[in-house]
Amino acid sequence: MLVLRLGGFDDDDITIGDSGLTDHTTITMNESGSGTGTVSGGAGYFIQTPEGDTDLANFALTRREEFRTLTLAIRPGS
Repeated sequence: MLVLRLGGFDDDDITIGDSGLTDHTTITMNESGSGTGTVSGGAGYFIQTPEGDTDLANFALTRREEFRTLTLAIRPGS
């Protein structure tokens, strides 16, 4: 099962290129710019076997931010 994590963050308080998601492969972690009025986002994934519940995971931010995250579990077809 592919577990995909997506995050959107207010501001630019991230480390570009590193989602900080432990045991995940980073797909992207980038920002729209620097300074006021910016946003950033990230994504990472891992393959989970066997299928089942997933643990919590946290994106690494350099400061407290307003954010939204989403976790998707995608099971291969039979």
